[in-house]
Amino acid sequence: SSSSSTSASSDSSGSPGESRPKTPEERFSSKVESHTQLSEARVNQIVAETRQQAVVAARHSSADYLLVLDPVVVLTNPTTLRELVYDHAPGTATPVMHRPGDRWSTFWSDIGPGGGYLHSVQYDHILARQLPVAHDFSGDEHYQLETVLNVPFVRHMVLVPSQFLSAVDYMKYDGHTIPFNDTDAEFNFCSNLRRQGVHMFAYAMQREYGYLLDEASLPLL
Repeated sequence: SSSSSTSASSDSSGSPGESRPKTPEERFSSKVESHTQLSEARVNQIVAETRQQAVVAARHSSADYLLVLDPVVVLTNPTTLRELVYDHAPGTATPVMHRPGDRWSTFWSDIGPGGGYLHSVQYDHILARQLPVAHDFSGDEHYQLETVLNVPFVRHMVLVPSQFLSAVDYMKYDGHTIPFNDTDAEFNFCSNLRRQGVHMFAYAMQREYGYLLDEASLPLL
């Protein structure tokens, strides 16, 4: 038996044709290659499934809130989460942030008939933290600082109080299960909240909360 054990040990150490265990570097390279070959539809499905698992876990726990936070978010205000928790309106809460030099942000101010993005002048004013509310006799606009706005679409950072978790579903759109190649976690999330009458609030305080990174600039993990 000692002989057979020695033989097996000898074979595993490098006999021609034998497969050897991959090094950590090789395993990492394989994961990167596999990740980059995933289709956009498959990535969207993975995101939706992962977030839905978090929702289910939150429903079965004693958590008061579920915080959805994407890696593109860079918070510069350390009191952001505290403000959302203690000052939030009756619905979900999202701080207004955007990419520097870009209009891509954490919310939409309007949507089209199919639920897609619809630009409005109000959107730019919200990003600037001001909304035109009146005109004087000279035709000049007066501006008023708005703090909490009811919007139809939020993303990247969303605080969901536990009483609204039953309305959250990342796998369905307007309550209907859809093929994975049409799955979009953010669209599903917002459409189901709208359908069930849960308000999504964007916080546009005068102070800044942070900013968003471009997804293309994020390191591949």
